[in-house]
Amino acid sequence: FLTTMSGKDVIYVHGNHDDCYVETPPEGCICADDRIVSCRGLRILGLGGSQRYKPGKFMYTEKEMKKRVSRLKHKMRRSRGFDILLTHAPARGYGDMDDLPHQGFDCFCELLDRVQPPYMIHGHMHQCYGKGYVKECTYGETTVINGCGSYVLEIPDDLLLHDNIQLAEAAQIDIGSVLPLVCDQGNILPGLPVDKLLRPDNAPGRFIDVLR
Repeated sequence: FLTTMSGKDVIYVHGNHDDCYVETPPEGCICADDRIVSCRGLRILGLGGSQRYKPGKFMYTEKEMKKRVSRLKHKMRRSRGFDILLTHAPARGYGDMDDLPHQGFDCFCELLDRVQPPYMIHGHMHQCYGKGYVKECTYGETTVINGCGSYVLEIPDDLLLHDNIQLAEAAQIDIGSVLPLVCDQGNILPGLPVDKLLRPDNAPGRFIDVLR
């Protein structure tokens, strides 16, 4: 529905109750789980799932989640980090609760320490849970946002511009020839597909992949 009605990219990670997505994933949406996707210049690393409190496709022990993070090290180096850590569960001690189903992951804190992205967006912690509900907080240099319900995040233009310079460098493209094509007053031109960057020495409409 969101993709059809908005015409925008919908990027998601799996929640602890999303076992059905294994067979029938949401059509038209982009799953960021265990990879980094680039959407209009933003690098988004996805790690879905919650603490394992019962059998489930998208539930993990702390050790299992730490292994998932470790497997992403090469992709993080290749993309020179990321801008948004998109998770289902929160980081331990930052908007989580003490009971196992709603505990956050310590390895998310370690990842934020190492990369220091501008944003982390998580779910899982609903407002109806009571006074422990936290909508926004900070972890070091990272703004941590509980996306349950809704949240409008305005991305600074300078962050989008900076990311496209980094993507150009990673793809060994001349930055001076890239910026006029992919930026319009600091914004990414609409229509660039996910994970792609326009190659300036090719005809319009041809793209290269820089993150996969």
